[in-house]
Amino acid sequence: MAFTPDGMFYLSKEDYAPSMDTLGGAARGMLGLQNTEEAVNEVLQGADYSTPEGRQAALSRVKAIDPTKWEELNKQNQEYELTLLSKKAYAQQVELQNKSLQIKQDEIAAQKRVPKLGNWWDINEKQGAVQYFLQTTQDAEHLTDIDWATMNAAKAKALLRKIHKGGAGQQIKSMQEELTKKRNTHIVNNKYNEEAATSTEVYQDAGSLFGASNLPPLGSTPVSPIVAPVTPTPPGAPDTFNMGNPYTGSTPTIPYEEDSSYTAARGPNKGKEQWTGYPDPAYKSKLRRGTR
Repeated sequence: MAFTPDGMFYLSKEDYAPSMDTLGGAARGMLGLQNTEEAVNEVLQGADYSTPEGRQAALSRVKAIDPTKWEELNKQNQEYELTLLSKKAYAQQVELQNKSLQIKQDEIAAQKRVPKLGNWWDINEKQGAVQYFLQTTQDAEHLTDIDWATMNAAKAKALLRKIHKGGAGQQIKSMQEELTKKRNTHIVNNKYNEEAATSTEVYQDAGSLFGASNLPPLGSTPVSPIVAPVTPTPPGAPDTFNMGNPYTGSTPTIPYEEDSSYTAARGPNKGKEQWTGYPDPAYKSKLRRGTR
């Protein structure tokens, strides 16, 4: 027991400690008489554990009360945070793997859709693109009397050759590049769209230039309607001058009679060898006249 300067008395902590032991921790807390353990427990009971910030705030209050208890709780909190991070990283990894797998599956489906999208564009959009190119690049005077309903790429090439003659190559190249660009753009914009229109039919543009009845069947070999007659030389027929018989395999020969001028020039064989050339112009002249 002690007295204040003005004569009032008060009980010291030691005086009412036995009485306080019979009160609960809450009551002692209201009076500021909690022990260390009770003060730490009160902080932990009222802490917000749902966020890292709430856990750190509780640890800060515990540290101010009991640094030793704070070290223990702080270590537990770090292990808990690492566990959360590990679970979060694993979940993110699984999510990325699932997304990667989905992307691969989507890409495979898209690649299968590409040719069908191209076929659809060829059938439904190509003709309009050809007409647009002609109408925006060629003079109107060259586009009169054109059946736009049947105009296609092949006919457009023929028209450009007619208009530009030898200089049509660059025009045709520009048209092909423009058509390819529009076709690819359509494919890129729709290959991941499962609801995009597609077609398995292949469009044969050049076939419309001719009637179907004029086209030979695929795989057939065209036969020429013109057959040149061949009249073979009968076997045993005499050879013609300087020709020979290709059917008997004979060698062209020219029989001749003995001639003094020839034997004089050729020697004593008396003209019984095969003819292989003219010995002189005079003998050649005799052959022509038949006076050998």
